[in-house]
Amino acid sequence: MSAADTLTVLRSVSGKHAAKTFTRKRDGKIANRSYGKEMFFSVEAIPVAGIDTLADALERLTGEPSAFVIRGEPLPGIDRAHTLRRALPDKKTEEPATFAEKPRYWFLVDVDHIPLPAATDPKTDPEDAVEYVIGKLPPELHDASCWWQWSSSQSVFPDADSLSLHLWFWSLDPLDGTALSRWAVAANARASFKLIDPALYRAVQAHYIAKPSFEGLDDPLPRRSGPRDGLESTVTLIIPPANAKNPELPGDQGYEPGLGVAAHLAQIGGPEASAGRSYRPSHRLWRSAAARPIARP
Repeated sequence: MSAADTLTVLRSVSGKHAAKTFTRKRDGKIANRSYGKEMFFSVEAIPVAGIDTLADALERLTGEPSAFVIRGEPLPGIDRAHTLRRALPDKKTEEPATFAEKPRYWFLVDVDHIPLPAATDPKTDPEDAVEYVIGKLPPELHDASCWWQWSSSQSVFPDADSLSLHLWFWSLDPLDGTALSRWAVAANARASFKLIDPALYRAVQAHYIAKPSFEGLDDPLPRRSGPRDGLESTVTLIIPPANAKNPELPGDQGYEPGLGVAAHLAQIGGPEASAGRSYRPSHRLWRSAAARPIARP
């Protein structure tokens, strides 16, 4: 049985949209109206217990234009019908924080602007495009089930030549935002470009989920979201030890590409000095180790 967790869902109290709106102007060009600016929100904690219930909850939320998700946990005593979105006390007004960091089993991977390969089209074959993006991610995610959602602007503009995708996974162990940020920074270093957005893992960072609106034009994507059935229902992330000065960054003692099979096999089964997780035996890690380039003496 999967471990229990919750999704913290915020909704604008004045009904402002947490979704983008695309309109066609008189000259035929497409304009983008971004998210509405809101100060106060209602709060709901939705129970989830594994990738299937997570996917069901997220799919329902795509139809709520004023709702989005955050990782933070609402602090005791806040007004859940009318609260600010704040992870730290306000230095000027001395108003207290309203949400706290909370290790979560679920996490979102935000991938932006992956070059669109030839013969790949999210409009006609979204699953193929999703598989292409997942293949660019760290290997521990390659066989995992997830729930995917194209970003609001995917394929909207005629000259679109990239893929932007949100992928929600379920971790074997609960992970805090600091560990996830460190993992993302390490993944970006290995990819040599910004593959994953590490800023997403802060307590009150908005995880936008609502479908975009279209005025005067059709949505170019027949399917914007769906489940991906992988070989594994949970993932075990390989997270490097923390930098002594900034735990959101990998330390110098962390693993590096090219260390070879032995270095990766040494991680299997033993605890590591990274926040919020330990390594457990998994055939995903064996494949990950085998896929790494062998270090040369």
